[in-house]
Amino acid sequence: MESVDTLINARWVIPIEPATSVLERHAVAIHQGRIVAILPADEAARRYSAHEVLDRPTHALFPGLVNACADVGTPAVMAVDNGSPAGPWMDPERVRDTVELAMARMLAGGTTSFAATSQFPQIVARTAADLRVRACVGLPVLERPTDWAGSVDEYLEKAAALHDDYSEDPLITTAFATSDPSHLTDETLQRLRRAADEIELPILVPLHERELAVALAVERLGTRPLERLENLGLATPQLVGLHATDLSASDIDILARAGMHVIACPRTSLRGGGIPCPVVGLDHRHVNVGFGTGDQSSLDLQGELHLASLLGDRDASTSPVLSPHHALRMATLGGARALGLADTTGSLLPGKWADLCCLDLSLLRTQPVRDVVSQIVRLAGADQISDVWVAGRALIVAGSFVRLDCAAILERAARWPA
Repeated sequence: MESVDTLINARWVIPIEPATSVLERHAVAIHQGRIVAILPADEAARRYSAHEVLDRPTHALFPGLVNACADVGTPAVMAVDNGSPAGPWMDPERVRDTVELAMARMLAGGTTSFAATSQFPQIVARTAADLRVRACVGLPVLERPTDWAGSVDEYLEKAAALHDDYSEDPLITTAFATSDPSHLTDETLQRLRRAADEIELPILVPLHERELAVALAVERLGTRPLERLENLGLATPQLVGLHATDLSASDIDILARAGMHVIACPRTSLRGGGIPCPVVGLDHRHVNVGFGTGDQSSLDLQGELHLASLLGDRDASTSPVLSPHHALRMATLGGARALGLADTTGSLLPGKWADLCCLDLSLLRTQPVRDVVSQIVRLAGADQISDVWVAGRALIVAGSFVRLDCAAILERAARWPA
């Protein structure tokens, strides 16, 4: 028999690849943090000798969710006259406590990978590395001073240094992160493009977030933001557009032609009477879409997934509602692809890191099980997540954190004044 570290037997295994596949009574074998095989449970018992065997007879096992746009709890702070942030949120200890709490929330909801933009990228990277959570750390490049940097030159220098610091960490990757492109000069955008090309990083950018913002951009610059980015050579597969709600047919043509990615954040987009990202229309044009929680402090990606599956596209002429299989794929492999992590996570394939979550379908709200993927996407709640692994390392087992001291995290977070 072959030796492995962990063997997980589940009632259903949803690998995401191949698409729409649901495997009943299968097992996932894990060794040295990676998936070794996915096979029928009885065959796995004959083939593998595991250090740990977990039976989940009422559960669905699938890739951990990818929150590709997450506010990890470091809200914008007020600036003093010299443009530098001020106030209690500047305390590095408070920032770390808040980031830890955010990561614990995400893990509890089945999120194993996240991308975050923050004025404190070094703290986000260090905290994720210490807690062994997979993170794509946004490296800010702005035209205004913050505590992180005071000029575009300094932003780019510090971004390159932080990227190098974590280049050997299998859980920490980086991406450039900037503001609405209408607030940036052509020179800064072109420098950002050259820097991203040099070290082959994604660029996270808020894009067509609101109709008014797009109209103001046209008034000031004479073109819609996507058209301007295409003219400047930034419309490439490296560009990840966050939100992307106000999209015209020509905008979608640019996204599809360039192979760009979009991260939809339904709750954030709907706030204040906004409209959702047209995920169905983008999917029909083969634009890769992932999901994020945006600036929602709940960090409940499963809630975003549920909402997106119900909203659909108001203007879609055919199949206006997002299918559950497509929605779950976007929340896993879609986000991984956008962040350049598709070879690492987002689906269950031999050789990939074992980033997994297990959801218990035995609760009343998801019984009886008729269509397992539909019930995960449209009925299940984050409280049904029972187990979470990142790179084969169990972080939640049977509903309890096993490596994070959640009580201590909550105690530290509570001591800070509002």
